[in-house]
Amino acid sequence: MDGLEAVELKLSNVLDNNKLFRIESEFFKKNYLKNFELFYENPLLSKYSKRIICGPFGSTILDETYTTNGTKVIRPFNIKNFQIEKENIVYISNEDIKSKNLKLFGKNTIFFSRVGDIKCGIYTDDELVTISPNIIAVEVEENEYNPFFLTLFFNTPFGFEQIKRELKISAQPTVSTERLQQLKLPILDIKIQNVIAKLFQESEQLIIDSNSLYKEAEELLVKELDLLDFIPTEENVSEKSFSESFGSSGRLDSEYYQPKYDEILEKIENYKGGYQTLFSSLKSL
Repeated sequence: MDGLEAVELKLSNVLDNNKLFRIESEFFKKNYLKNFELFYENPLLSKYSKRIICGPFGSTILDETYTTNGTKVIRPFNIKNFQIEKENIVYISNEDIKSKNLKLFGKNTIFFSRVGDIKCGIYTDDELVTISPNIIAVEVEENEYNPFFLTLFFNTPFGFEQIKRELKISAQPTVSTERLQQLKLPILDIKIQNVIAKLFQESEQLIIDSNSLYKEAEELLVKELDLLDFIPTEENVSEKSFSESFGSSGRLDSEYYQPKYDEILEKIENYKGGYQTLFSSLKSL
């Protein structure tokens, strides 16, 4: 019986906040029940939301609909590190927005991916965006709940465990708009929420700054090594004598002898400041 988890519940407990009458064991895992009890009397997300909207029907926005300009379309894989990434964004024409009556969302909207790898992130840009079919958008009453704070909360075990419990498992995990409406919120003074949100935003800015400094350092290094405009050859044929190949390297695979590797080594060996092998540098320590 080692490793077996068992829970005994009254029927009234089973039916509590269980409109779909789920009776599978996964729904009643101990950590879910503990979390449910912890937030039992807390308010629902729906109470403090202006809108909780699922993306349009699947065939409304197809790949061929995307353009290179217009209105941004937020897709599930755009949710990264609790925010909406600024790369890998596609667009849809403003004419399509009007003709298909697509909903638009602005700054501080919280987005949930609806299918597969369920994630939650906040949108921080000023321009309006629309959403793909597998996104759920949540706009909260910001005088009661800071959206940055809630984004963090839904990425903690206390928030995400609620989401995991409500997942419908079929071909792949799915969460519905109705189930997100039932998520319980922590009761916390808005001033404290704002402090937490400020720390979140400051940490994100530090990440942006560090990425910028990393890129600057990388460019400085490449420039110093005279590799700024260096593009290795794409040739994949190389002729080597036995002594230049297996006799010195012990390698027979063609990948090892691609010309681009010889060009890179030549660049390093011709560096004006000289060079040394990793082994010799370690010996000098």
